[in-house]
Parts: sequence; C-alpha cells; structure tokens
Amino acid sequence: MKRMSFVFGLAAVAMSMTLPAATVSVSSEDVFADAYIWMRGMAIDKNGDHVLDVGEITNSLNTVVLTTGTYGAAGHKPVISNEFVRLPGRGVGRQMQTLYFPQEVVWTNETQTSGYVTPCAVTCGTPLKDFDSHYTWIVRFRPDFSEPVLDTQWLLGFGYGSSSGMMFGLAGTSTEWRKLQIHTYNSSWDLGESFVISNGCGWVDFAVTVDGQMMTAYLVKDGPTTPDGNTDIGLLKQVSRTYENSVNLVPYSGGTLRFGTESPQNGRYQMPPPSSGGKNTYKCFRGSIQQFACWKRTLSEQEILAALGWPRAETWRVGVENDATTELSADTAPEGGFDVDGELWPVPNGGLTNGVSVTFKFPIEAGYDDGRAQIFRWKATSDSAEGLLGVAVNGKPLGNRPIKAGETQSWVVRAAALTVGTNTLTVTRIDSGTGVVTLDAAALGGGWQVGRRDDDWSDFGHEGLVYEEYHVVDGNMRHVPRAMLYTGDGNHMSWHAVMPQSLAGEYDWILHFRTGPEGGGTGTRLCIDLNGERLATKDTPGTKTDHPFAIPRELLKAGENVFSFLNDTQSGTDSISIDSVWLEPVAPRNGMSLRVQ
Repeated sequence: MKRMSFVFGLAAVAMSMTLPAATVSVSSEDVFADAYIWMRGMAIDKNGDHVLDVGEITNSLNTVVLTTGTYGAAGHKPVISNEFVRLPGRGVGRQMQTLYFPQEVVWTNETQTSGYVTPCAVTCGTPLKDFDSHYTWIVRFRPDFSEPVLDTQWLLGFGYGSSSGMMFGLAGTSTEWRKLQIHTYNSSWDLGESFVISNGCGWVDFAVTVDGQMMTAYLVKDGPTTPDGNTDIGLLKQVSRTYENSVNLVPYSGGTLRFGTESPQNGRYQMPPPSSGGKNTYKCFRGSIQQFACWKRTLSEQEILAALGWPRAETWRVGVENDATTELSADTAPEGGFDVDGELWPVPNGGLTNGVSVTFKFPIEAGYDDGRAQIFRWKATSDSAEGLLGVAVNGKPLGNRPIKAGETQSWVVRAAALTVGTNTLTVTRIDSGTGVVTLDAAALGGGWQVGRRDDDWSDFGHEGLVYEEYHVVDGNMRHVPRAMLYTGDGNHMSWHAVMPQSLAGEYDWILHFRTGPEGGGTGTRLCIDLNGERLATKDTPGTKTDHPFAIPRELLKAGENVFSFLNDTQSGTDSISIDSVWLEPVAPRNGMSLRVQ
C-alpha cells in the first residue's frame, strides 16, 4: 500500500498566498433535478387549521399541477402536523411537516373483531402520465400500530387500476409487526424478513425501481431500539424480483396517485370479519407520511441513496440544482428570514436586485454542527446576471464574492460564527448592476460528523458489533461499535461520505478522530486510510483526545470517498474507543496554508 505522510499544526504551517475562494462551473449533481413529482412535506396548511383541505397537497418542484382530493368524514380527515424526522433527508434530523392519517376505529364488541372505521385518504388526480416500464418512487413514512387492524394497510397506490400499476402497504394482522408488501394485478409480493416493520418503529425510507419487468425495493429503518440498545438505522436493505411479462408494471394511464387507503371513501363503514367480503373499505394506512417523489426513469443504487439523503454532506439545502427557480415560490423574501426546512422555499424566484437580501434560518445542535467549520454555497442559474454577493452569519460578515451565471460561489463559515440554537445566514446583493442574480440552489455543509462530541461513547453501540462498512448519515448510530478492538473482526471500520463536485479540489480539510473515555493506552496505534491509500499513522495513548489529520484538497475527489480506520496496536490488547469522527474545511487565512511532507 502506498504511504503518504502529512504534517499538521502550527509547526507545519508555512507562509504563502491566501487560499482562493471557490468559484467553479458545475453541472447538476442533484438527483431531484429531473424528478417528476417531489412532495417534501406532503402538504401546506394554507389556512392554519391543521387539517388537510383540497388543494393543500403540493408538488415542491412546481412542474406538475396536482388536482388533489381529500377523503374522510367531517372532523376525521388527514391531519397536517410537525413531527421529528431523524432519517436522512435534506438536512439534519428535526421537526418537519408531515401528513398523519388517523383512521379512527370504533369497535362494537370487546373482542375487537367487528366495528366501524372512518377512512381518510388523499388522491392527486391523474398526474402519472407518459410513464413506461422504467421509473422510480420513494416514500418516507412512520406507521402507527396503536389500533389493531384486521387486514392489509395500503399506504400508496401508484397508478393502480385496469390491470396495471401497483399498491404498496403493510400486510398482516399482528399488533407487534407487519410485513411490507407490493401488490400488482393478481400478484402480491411479501418482501421478506428484512422488510418487516415492528411496532414502535420510527421513520422508514422505502424506494422502488422498475426496469422492464425487474422490480427492486430498498429500505432504511429507524428503530426500534432492541433489548441490547441497538438499532438498524443506516443499514440499507435491498431485494429484487422479476415478474412475468403478463404482469403490467406500467402505471395505468388513467390511474392516480393515492395515499392512505385502497378505495377512498367519505363516511363511516362497517368492518366485517376478514372471512367476509367488503374488506376494501378498511384497508387503511394508519400513520404519517413525510416525503414522496417519483421519476420517469430507473435510478441507480447510488441515486437512491442520494434521494434518501444518504450519505449526507450538508446541514441544509434550499432549492434543487435543476437550473430553474420554479421551486422557489416567493416574489419577495419574508422579513426576518425563513426556516430552511419548511415546505415552502420563499426565496425570490425573480432574483436579487441591488440591495435585496434573503435570510436563511436554521438550527444548530450542541455537540454536532456547533463545533465544526462549514461551507456555504450559492449556485446561480445559467441565465443569472453577474453580481457581487455579501454573506453574513449571525450578523458577522464573511466577505463579498462575485457570482457569474451558472457558477457556484462559496464562503467558509468558521465554527466560532455558529451558535447552538437558531442561526441566520443572510445573502445581500451589493453591486449596482441592472440585471438580477437568480438562485438555483444554496447549501450549508460540505463536511460531516458521526457521533456527538461529548467525551462519551454511549451514542454508539457496544464493541461486540462486527459491521465494518458505514455510510455517513444523520441519526442514531447505535449500530456502530463504540470501539475498535485490538484483535478480531472489529479492529477496523470504514466511513463512506460524498464530496460535492463544487467543493472537490477547492479547499483543504481536517479529519478529526476523537477517542472516547475508555480504551487506548501505551502502545495503541491508529491508522487512517483514504480511498485505499495510507493517510497517516499515529499513536493514541490518551482517552478523550482529539487527533486531527490534515487532508490536502487534491486528495478528496468529487463523489464518494472512503475513510478507513484501523487499530494497529503492535503490543498489548488495548482497544481504541470512539467519541466522534468529523471532517471540516480549513478556513482560508492570509499567509497560511497546509504543507505536504
């Protein structure tokens, strides 16, 4: 293996020219750029009554008009709410807008075998036009098993009808667990033990790709916590099936997009026992849906991961890199800024003229993003005017940068500029040009972090776990062992993380490995590899210690990079425990640079 040695620290800093600001021209690397429909928060509560009304289901891309209908008896329609979403998405885990289907059940006997249900559902007209046998859809949902249900719960109907399309839902009658199931015309597919959803499960990301007669399903589960305190979050499940040509997987041209039930109806309906007919009236999904998207093409596995926000290289992102402003829905920016994770992105889609500014509001969580430098990026559309943009974080100016059509400009945000709680980032047009500067997409991030910096390894799993490959995700890391052992299969691990194309080669970076409260000792040695090449070897005798490793800009490539850690202790039996691992950019300073030895 080729070895490379790097020196980091004040003694390794040489006087030189200032590191340049990044200004590069990039093509779209956003998987949502060609999505047909993307519902980021499922609905907008326009009138503030927390109940889904007609016209409140929206396509975030504003490329397809959805003629929506909402079903349910008066007072029992789908509920618009905010719930905590921890699975990876366009930002870190936090409160996000969701749609809840209560499906009220009234039992008529003590044994709960007969009763009435008030089904509630949503339809989106007939938007699934011009689909063929190559497409993809994703959905993020959280089931609610608080009420027993006698039959299958259909969560999604994707152009199902006239012997074509499909339905997706939860099959079975157990109050402890349910199977995930896909139903095509006269053909049902239970996806197997890896696709079982347990009672108490958190959010679930599910995706389906269709490539001719081949259907592939993907799943990421958030919990529940097992007796040993571990979960499956961050582990991608995948299973495929080839259908006979007699099964038509193409969405019905007159079909619809439907959520919550197989047959939308208004009113209260009797729940007969499963042995009798009429069961469709209560095949209702009970729970929440936070996101849905579909494409008129088959996404690759890497694109599926990107669509699920996994791995995640950004704290937040606003807009889609599609060289359009259709998803930016405001004529003027709201006073005081807007929440970056809200369903709407109220950025002026008409562009920024002289003196006009837009403010992004976002939360920072203690132990994660508050101690890490980050990069703010602004990508202009190809028809944007040239201009000069000034950026300030929490009122502290970061400097002015020129922006050109189709290019990405970036600013380093030092960790000291961020604060725990709500932060603001303001972009102001400060030149006197006559044209308008238009935004394609903006993001804050670039680096990543696993584990909370709190000198405690309890957010990781026990050392007996033997998983070795991880994707950088935001959320519960209980499937990650808390220590690398000296011997055995658990002495190494690898982290997969994505570097945005617009940042690759533009900044130097620092990789931090902070040892936890246990393990370590005289003779313990940590080896770091990057993309298969030895980056550094370092003794790690102390616990609760930050071990920084310099990474020159040319070593991190656009796309996926793999960071591998090895306990290479030569004597003794000491493990190396983990408090946290994080990557952050080096903020440019006058007269400072990294020197490679």
